[in-house]
Amino acid sequence: MSRVTSRPTLIYLDNAATSFPKAPGVPEAVAESLRQPYGSPGRGTHAAVHSADRLVHETRTATAAFFGFRDSSHLIFTPGTTASLNLIVHGILQAGDTVAVSGMEHNAVMRPLRALENERGCVVRVFACTSRGLPDMDSLRDALRARPKLLLFTAASNVTGGLFPFREVAELSARLSPGTLIGIDAAQAAGEMPINLASFPCDFFCVSPHKGLLAPAGLGVLFIGPRARPTPLLYGGTGSRSDSEEQPDFLPDRYESGTMNLPAIAGLLAAIRFLEREGLSVIAAKRRRAAEMLHDAVSSIRGIVVHGPDKPEDRLPLFSITHENIPVDEMARLLDERGIACRGGLHCAPAAHRTIGTLGGGGTIRVSPGPFTTSDELDLAAAAFQEIGAVT
Repeated sequence: MSRVTSRPTLIYLDNAATSFPKAPGVPEAVAESLRQPYGSPGRGTHAAVHSADRLVHETRTATAAFFGFRDSSHLIFTPGTTASLNLIVHGILQAGDTVAVSGMEHNAVMRPLRALENERGCVVRVFACTSRGLPDMDSLRDALRARPKLLLFTAASNVTGGLFPFREVAELSARLSPGTLIGIDAAQAAGEMPINLASFPCDFFCVSPHKGLLAPAGLGVLFIGPRARPTPLLYGGTGSRSDSEEQPDFLPDRYESGTMNLPAIAGLLAAIRFLEREGLSVIAAKRRRAAEMLHDAVSSIRGIVVHGPDKPEDRLPLFSITHENIPVDEMARLLDERGIACRGGLHCAPAAHRTIGTLGGGGTIRVSPGPFTTSDELDLAAAAFQEIGAVT
């Protein structure tokens, strides 16, 4: 691998935050939604509104089918996964209720829970995870014996890429505590592997289209199972039952107050169509090959410590590193100088860094290539890590 002597063109290795580039056809679909006379969905009867209604309906049904979800009316569009998680937490938990979460959760889970802990006296039970970031099943069993009202956990860590056995966790909860509602934060996992929700034992499943689905930001997808009925987080106009000042009681309208992000919805439909044409498994394999090539190259550099699961099958195509002698913020700066876009810091997940032992050191450098990362870019990135490591 050649020495990096000047700043190359940007090499984007921050797909765990948001994917780039987006799926082919997505920019064009977004632009088309702004060029064409789309109205506000559900707000009126003219032709432009009908066009918007058709777009929303087609995206909703296509996305539900992509995940094997039977009832597309229970697919809710939200402003993002943070909004989806807040809807779950604030809409389900009442004063004194218990919720079980893992020791690897993002602040999109922990901050609303800590707020309810303070405001409503909710009990937050954190089941332990190993230093590699995978769930301790004995600790999970202990948490479930408390019969929590809600079990909420990540499908995969945004810090280590550690892939939770989320079907096994959900099935264990269904056996040990049948009354517990099960919520899965699949922001990082959705789009990384085929997921079929047709027979999946969960009540909430949260998707971030701008990550693994290669779609635009500003949109979340929340699947709500038949036994879940959270109180809405937002109340307002839905374009339906407008003669009443009461919130509609039917889905999806009950949870979709306000004007929709139509450009992002158009982009999501284009991304879903691309993944259907190419095959999700094919796209995921490209992403995994890129990550494993870079993982192997970086882990062999003296001074670098790789955090997370050892086995490739136990992690998504992302990983976190630290250096024995270079602070995280300094390494992030040195990478940026070389045109390598990685995320350094705590990744909005202090609980995860506490679990893997990197909280006190300011977190990690997270490396996450995408399906369009080229072999030349991987070589240049590996050379940049090698060069930085050789300085110490």
